[in-house]
Amino acid sequence: MERINYNNLLHTLLIVLLSGMMWGCVDDGVFDIPGKSEGNKRVEGNVIVSLKIPTASNNPTTRANSLSGNDANAINEITVNANVLNVYAVSTNVINANVLNEIEVNTFNVDEDAVTEIAVLLFDSNGYTYQPIYISSSNMTFNNNIIESFIAKIPVGTYNMVILVNANKSLSKALQYNKIKVGDSKTEVLKQLLFSNPYDDTSDSPTIAKWDALAIPMWGEALNVQVNGDGPVSVGVIELVRMVAKVDVELTAAAATNFTLKSVRLYNYNTLAQVAPNTSNWQGEPSIPVSPGKVKGPLVYTATDATSCTNKIYAFEAKAGSANSLPTSTCLVIGVTKNMETTYHRIDFANILSDETRDYLSLLRNHHYRVNIVDIRGQGYTTPEEAFDSPSIETGIIVPQPESNSYIMALNSDKIYIPVSRANQSILGNQLSTGDVFTASLVWTDNVNKISPNSNIKSVNVEGTGPTGYLVVERGAAQGNAVVAIKNSVGKILWSWHIWVTNDTPTAIGKFMDRNLGAIGNTPGAVATKGLLYQWGRKDPFPGSTALEEGGEPTIYNATGATSIAKVETKIKINFPNSVEKPATFYFGNNAPYDWYTNVDSEASRNNKLWDDGTNTKTIYDPCPEGWRVPKNGVWDGLSTSNFIWGDYGRSVNTHGGFYPAAGYRFRSNGSFYVVGSNGYYWSATVTGRDAYNLHFTTNYFRPSYISNRAYGFSVRCVRDE
Repeated sequence: MERINYNNLLHTLLIVLLSGMMWGCVDDGVFDIPGKSEGNKRVEGNVIVSLKIPTASNNPTTRANSLSGNDANAINEITVNANVLNVYAVSTNVINANVLNEIEVNTFNVDEDAVTEIAVLLFDSNGYTYQPIYISSSNMTFNNNIIESFIAKIPVGTYNMVILVNANKSLSKALQYNKIKVGDSKTEVLKQLLFSNPYDDTSDSPTIAKWDALAIPMWGEALNVQVNGDGPVSVGVIELVRMVAKVDVELTAAAATNFTLKSVRLYNYNTLAQVAPNTSNWQGEPSIPVSPGKVKGPLVYTATDATSCTNKIYAFEAKAGSANSLPTSTCLVIGVTKNMETTYHRIDFANILSDETRDYLSLLRNHHYRVNIVDIRGQGYTTPEEAFDSPSIETGIIVPQPESNSYIMALNSDKIYIPVSRANQSILGNQLSTGDVFTASLVWTDNVNKISPNSNIKSVNVEGTGPTGYLVVERGAAQGNAVVAIKNSVGKILWSWHIWVTNDTPTAIGKFMDRNLGAIGNTPGAVATKGLLYQWGRKDPFPGSTALEEGGEPTIYNATGATSIAKVETKIKINFPNSVEKPATFYFGNNAPYDWYTNVDSEASRNNKLWDDGTNTKTIYDPCPEGWRVPKNGVWDGLSTSNFIWGDYGRSVNTHGGFYPAAGYRFRSNGSFYVVGSNGYYWSATVTGRDAYNLHFTTNYFRPSYISNRAYGFSVRCVRDE
């Protein structure tokens, strides 16, 4: 399954909560509650809050997230590529059980980004304090349904701040029945905020069948907000999480040649949900009330058109099923027509690990489950209930990675599915059309065993065709680095990806990764700690030195044997197409502008936006893994020789990522190694003229904003993509 990311674009919504909307506000911004006071009144301070909402899209691209990095609450996409291989014959017995429980769901133009109301909850060291701060839609300034600004006057103190969007009814009920009290912990309060969906239009509660008239509840929080009353306080960006999962079903082009999609049924859905998750680990486990009100149903959704049922199915979180609980597991039943005959097929949310083993998946909030029907074989069933009661053990599901140029394969990442759609997103335009066949290739690996179980790459294959296909990489037993690629029918590389196989998953020290990009471990003084080298703006890495001091050109391998990095002078105005087609070629410059991208020394010929396009959004050429990005210039300004200490062939600091090895560089004019073990150079994403800024240090000095030509091969230290 592919993860909900209703697009990797995100609206940043600056919220400045208006003082006039506070409950209990008296006498020019003071409160009748304890705290710093003027007389018996508590002083307020202005708090500026920014909200970030994942952008909805009918054709979202992948941007999965974790709380360890990028846009932590952006929507995760999960694509399910289902081969429906029903092995059962069509039954002649028509089953009518539970037909009366079917509910036809009508949804129209759901605005997934709508914000109609906001409530702010404050928690101090004693728990929940005072009462909610409400903001109504009449006091919001919108720009195409994007909140622009609000200012909140909040009592002086230190708080954990919870933002509830489109959930005032849930909050009001909890307050009305005294389920929330001053002093309650944040966990206790959030568990009381329940959103019910009885699927009954006669009820005064909202119904999931009417999402077109109902804004989707969202949640976000900011921790340790200190309000001192002396001036405006900014809490930074609070990233919102939608309460529901979205499910879309589509026939691929191949399946659509034989079948027409008629309907989708959702079985075993919950009718009660928590507005906010239990913990910050909302991406790993569903947050479900003690009594979630599970209903067999089904809910019935009519197909949007002949090949899809999209932007209709919004479900509450649900626990993963199992092979022993299929009658109560959340699942889909699709109805398809072929030759005027409609049949039904069950699809479970499960990843196939082997012929007999399934990894059943939870339905998680803020995730987008895209079910792509790749093929339908077998006769299916004549009724939805028959299909529900007879799950196919051969339904295939693929869980792809988010789009990126680099993938970390840790111990638990035996196989990954890389979406090849990235090949169509560069300045080269569309390189893959629907139905185009492509092949897999190993560009290089640093392991002598090449492609084998004892290497870092066990296998590299393809799944599917065209831009919706995947490059499938299986890791081997060894750690190390590799570059893999897809080729078109004439053997031209269309795009390539860095595979970083490590048993020690990188973490963060501050906002910096705790090691160089491509490093195997972060032990000071170890050769493997140096990692890989990059020319400014390129997505593909080059091997670092195999020595602690000077020299050390490594031997690399492709699928057939030993190979090496090619070193070629840039001799054309626009060299980008060559860099994509030849990711293992180091393009150097003997003359100005000393750039791999162009040999013309003019502003018009350079590309200044490869790693920083000015939008604060990670670019498609960024070499860092998902959740990380190349830092902008200025991030090292707080360092000095007194806190950035030399030792073990590098410098160390307690913040900013820890140990920085002196990996030297590949020279701009020949690609060879220089100053290994005595100098460290680390790219930033920021350019200046024909050059780019970088961190440079030696054994006795340090320069946080050094300037170097773009053809150099320097280290990269990724930062969180925030």
